[in-house]
Amino acid sequence: MEPFISSGEHSGFKRVTDPRSNNFAGRFETFGSNQLSSDTLGNLAVDLDQDGTTDIGLGNPDFTFVSFRSNVVLRWEYVLGSTVFFVWQHGRSNSNGNGQFALGSSLGDLFSSPSTNTFVVKMNYWLSP
Repeated sequence: MEPFISSGEHSGFKRVTDPRSNNFAGRFETFGSNQLSSDTLGNLAVDLDQDGTTDIGLGNPDFTFVSFRSNVVLRWEYVLGSTVFFVWQHGRSNSNGNGQFALGSSLGDLFSSPSTNTFVVKMNYWLSP
């Protein structure tokens, strides 16, 4: 079984202004609060020249992603050298744009998300005596 939960919340947005500057801090310009705006969905917009129109749309960079995968393999040797494999693979995943890590609610989101199940049967028969 492989449970996986990750989240990321972004802040301190910058743009490169002088990529060859000897000083690392001199390479970037940090966007001020008067240049950034966001809507109710968390989509960010940047107004570089502060004229009231959006110059760059960043979307919502925040994320929370949950995933669960499991495999069960049964092997049965029904004749010497001949086997049958029964495989069940289960997977589910979900994502949203809130970006905040919360183990309890993330596990709830994970196990309420739709799942996929795959069943495989593989059989081999040894022909040589």
